[in-house]
Amino acid sequence: MPDNQWSQYRQPMVEYIEQEFLFGDKLSISDEDSLRTSGIVDSTGVMNLIAFVESHFNLVLDDDDLVSKNFDTINGLCNLVHRKLGG
Repeated sequence: MPDNQWSQYRQPMVEYIEQEFLFGDKLSISDEDSLRTSGIVDSTGVMNLIAFVESHFNLVLDDDDLVSKNFDTINGLCNLVHRKLGG
């Protein structure tokens, strides 16, 4: 999906990752790069991302949503939110 359709989801997620995991530094990976293998997010960080997505976007994630492909990249996160919001 083109960035312009995901910008409403991407922006708050990138800002959260920069603040919580990069301590204010800018995210320097592409939206396709793994947050885990790049060392930005660990397993505890994934739990924090889940909590953020649920609270910020007012979603309830099901067990089926809690798979690594949804939380490993910015695009995965955007796709999850878009799908859960009925997009």
